[in-house]
Amino acid sequence: MRKLLKIDILLKFSKIITLVSLGVSIAAVISALSYTYYINKMLIKEKVYILDGNGEAFTAKVLKEELMYREPEIYNHLKIFHKFFFNLDQFNYSTSIEKALNLIDESGKNYYLTLLNEGWYNTLKMNNLVQDIEFDSIHLNAKVYPYLASVFGKTSVYRYGEKKEEKIKKIEISCSLFDVARTKENPHGLLISNYNILHHGEE
Repeated sequence: MRKLLKIDILLKFSKIITLVSLGVSIAAVISALSYTYYINKMLIKEKVYILDGNGEAFTAKVLKEELMYREPEIYNHLKIFHKFFFNLDQFNYSTSIEKALNLIDESGKNYYLTLLNEGWYNTLKMNNLVQDIEFDSIHLNAKVYPYLASVFGKTSVYRYGEKKEEKIKKIEISCSLFDVARTKENPHGLLISNYNILHHGEE
């Protein structure tokens, strides 16, 4: 009788040990999964991208101060957009404008349609003209959202073989920028908005 009682106690004790072990194992698995999820989430948030000379974005390394690296991206995004939008000739204007419009919202597209309806691109093509832009300065405020920017520079329109200095216009632009998904066409993950040309005329 005593042996049966001891066996019964041992079986109950064994069941308790098994249940406790199982509970500890499940808790450990849940904790590990939760920690892994947390780490992955932090890595995604803090991922920094490096741009090559063509504006393509590549993952570089994890850093905490992402804003330190966002500001150069905003600056580069603005430069690339304006080069695509203003550096034109009869051979590249269609492709360049298409690339530029991937970086801006309807405010830029409306300006493009205005120039198109005014016949500017036909004039460029028919008269063998070249247009380009030179930057004087780009001012950014990346501490607010959407980010704010002002662009100051000069545009030149000339024929091949002419001096660029003969037809120079001063240009001043204000805009804001929003974060969007990164794509091959928009590697910075930024979209220009509220695009406003404050001045574009003779110096």
